[in-house]
Amino acid sequence: MRIAADKCYSVSRMHESLYLVACCASLLLMTAIGLRSEERVDAGKKLVLNQDETQHRLSILVGGKEILCYRYEPDFFLPRFFPVIGPSGNSLTDEGPKDHPHQRSLYFCDQLKLDDGKNVDFYMGLYDKKKETRIRHKSFEYVKAIGQQVAFKEHLVWEHAGKPLADEIRTLSFIYLGDGEYLMDLVFRIEANHGTVTFKPRDKHIAIPFVRMAPEYTGQKGGTIVNSEGGVGEKQTMGKTASWVDYSNTLKGKTDGIAVFSHPDSPFHPPRWFTRAYGLFGPRRVDQRDGKTLHLKKGETMSHHVGILVHSGDVEAGKVAERYARYAAGWPAP
Repeated sequence: MRIAADKCYSVSRMHESLYLVACCASLLLMTAIGLRSEERVDAGKKLVLNQDETQHRLSILVGGKEILCYRYEPDFFLPRFFPVIGPSGNSLTDEGPKDHPHQRSLYFCDQLKLDDGKNVDFYMGLYDKKKETRIRHKSFEYVKAIGQQVAFKEHLVWEHAGKPLADEIRTLSFIYLGDGEYLMDLVFRIEANHGTVTFKPRDKHIAIPFVRMAPEYTGQKGGTIVNSEGGVGEKQTMGKTASWVDYSNTLKGKTDGIAVFSHPDSPFHPPRWFTRAYGLFGPRRVDQRDGKTLHLKKGETMSHHVGILVHSGDVEAGKVAERYARYAAGWPAP
């Protein structure tokens, strides 16, 4: 299904139509106040949202070229964004690299502990030969595109051996900034609807979300990691508390980067960070909760709120600090 800008598509039930109208109005508000003069759209390049239910993909195209794709195949162990195309036209992320095949571009997962003490590791779900451990897409409540914005609200279930352990509501607000740059505002909300949910995260290998950079953009290939506190490189950013982290590199004279923003309304702000020179990075939890058991009683929820900025230039040319300040102040509008 192809959805051109200024049209809305909803898979929600009829009685939710008024809610969809409200969401579309919210996107129009984003159009009105989200763009400043330096954030211009590309003249003549129309944004199109393509939904392919047979391939289980949502693709965002600008000028006929895909710049972002969300994949949610029913037989795979988790949904994720891939590719994530930078302004240069290169994919900035890696999907299943040889050294860590379970790392899937841009994704969210965690490790849970069952009542019998068994660990259910969604991070390593790729290696579950029975395919019993997965974060499964259930449905979209809405999918829409208006002007230079895209949004969806998705229902997922975290399950093991056919048993639901937790539900998730995942929302995306996407705004195209022009010249190949864009911002994603993501909220991951875990709901303990099936009983107590116990998080038993790995001490290091959990981030919310993870980003795995493409090989050419990693620190091992000359890429640069910078955080909001002035730390540079893995040694100065790994395990450090910061509001954002940026990863960039230059290929054939063109510099691209991805910055991950921690939103101030997240309960784990400002987080510690996982950053590695081989290309994996993302926000963890605050120091007192990082790598430690956390419980959600039945009926409770927990949200993580982040921004993903895909930009040209390095951290300075990409105006990462300035854009984070605007993001933290409410840009794009919710």
